Amino acid sequence: MTQLSWPNSKYTSVWYSGAVYRDRPCRVRMGDGHIEVSYDEDDGPVRYSGTEIGTGHFRLKSTEAEGEATLHMFPGSRIMEGYYVERGESGLWRIELA
Repeated sequence: MTQLSWPNSKYTSVWYSGAVYRDRPCRVRMGDGHIEVSYDEDDGPVRYSGTEIGTGHFRLKSTEAEGEATLHMFPGSRIMEGYYVERGESGLWRIELA
């Protein structure tokens, strides 16, 4: 079982409502077709986890954020990008793995 970890990653989220959050810290773990993205919010920790549905394509869910998300990346890239919906609001996010 190969587990990769990027504990010093950063994400930017752009909400369709207009809010933008840049370079927020997050942690990413991947291995054997699974992915987990976690970060801290003012009201506590948030964890998105899911499975790889095709090479470099992931579908995730979060109980804490009441959310669903996708993430996509090219082989060898350190950038992941995708779409999310949290509590009925949606936007785009980009993660820089580090």
